[in-house]
Amino acid sequence: MSKMGLILLALYFVGCGNSPDHPEGPLVESEGDTNSRTEEPSERNFQVGTHPLGQDQLESFAPVDSGESIQVVYGPQGAYMVILALYLEEWTSPKATISVSAIWEDDVVASLFYPDLQVVPNSTGAYAGNLFVLTNGWENYVGQEIQLEVTVEGEGEWGDMSLTVLFGEPAPLYDL
Repeated sequence: MSKMGLILLALYFVGCGNSPDHPEGPLVESEGDTNSRTEEPSERNFQVGTHPLGQDQLESFAPVDSGESIQVVYGPQGAYMVILALYLEEWTSPKATISVSAIWEDDVVASLFYPDLQVVPNSTGAYAGNLFVLTNGWENYVGQEIQLEVTVEGEGEWGDMSLTVLFGEPAPLYDL
């Protein structure tokens, strides 16, 4: 047997089990515990909004509240979409994993998933823009109530929210 095979076999039998210094289970801080390594993730508030394509700075952020309309836009590559943005309050992680589901009559009609998206920090939190939710079959949803389920996760922090929006009539992103 080769040296590499022996090393792998030894690692298999030794394993990567827990030791007294690294107990199993969530790593939470407890009173008087000197072996605690991290705290449970902190829940963060955030706001869902939108912005014009190409203007994904915080200054262009337009908050969207439940019951408001989000315009469906025709993108430059020929897809219909809604453009979302998030303002993450007190966010400290440099990246965020973001997922969005658009639900109509108990069916997911559009979704997105951005793992490890770089966010733009500022003095009170962080900003994530250009979140494109493709809306195939958009004509079925214009004027309809769409439930948006949004989840954000980062290092030691997370948040989730649900809001109802209306998909507005599509408009071109630019005039030809």
